[in-house]
Amino acid sequence: MYLPPKKITGLVGPGHYIEMGKKFLGFFVELGGLKSTDTVVDIGSGNARMAYPLKDFLTTGEYYGQEIVKEAVDWSRKAYEEHENFHFIHADIFSKRYNPTGKLKAAEYRFPIENNMADFVFLTSVFTHMLTADVVNYVAEISRFTKRGANVFVTCFLINEESEKYLQEGKSKEPFKPYDENTYTVSVEVPESAVAYKEAFFLDIFSSYGLEVKNTVRYGRWCGRKDFTAYQDIVVFSKL
Repeated sequence: MYLPPKKITGLVGPGHYIEMGKKFLGFFVELGGLKSTDTVVDIGSGNARMAYPLKDFLTTGEYYGQEIVKEAVDWSRKAYEEHENFHFIHADIFSKRYNPTGKLKAAEYRFPIENNMADFVFLTSVFTHMLTADVVNYVAEISRFTKRGANVFVTCFLINEESEKYLQEGKSKEPFKPYDENTYTVSVEVPESAVAYKEAFFLDIFSSYGLEVKNTVRYGRWCGRKDFTAYQDIVVFSKL
């Protein structure tokens, strides 16, 4: 019932469904401080891969998943209809890759979530497909609807001295090249295919909206480094 058909999985990316969901639930708890009573917002909920382990973890919490691929939202709503604390929202946001007929702009989108409502927010491989104006708006919105002390779990590609070195040496699995002053992409024609940010610039966006790095950045193996936590870089922010 909870495992999506191939046509849904293909719309929002590959990966081991159950294994990845459980792995990230561990990250949410250990690195992000997720609690079973939290109100959770999953931005880019896709085929509900992260919702799968959360359905048993969130004993008294609430889950709000948002996704731009309507077919994935429709399937998720049906699969989780027995869970009254799980809600799936379709955001008809334009994406050349994922939602080419979308009517809304990510840089102007307002999330249908009340102010100061969320305890925990996560975005797994979302900002890796968004350019600066869109990221800034999403961060501003996240700051609006999170409570003070809420944690925001983000996976991303960060360019710093180490990852830049590996890029120059051709060791990165992601062949990023400069796109503008602060971003890198693997495709100039379709820059949202994969986007990386200069680390200081990316963290400053969050800081400007009252979201500060909690503990430390956990770097990923995407660029070829030997010491890593996951494939992408992980940053947990805390709302001041």
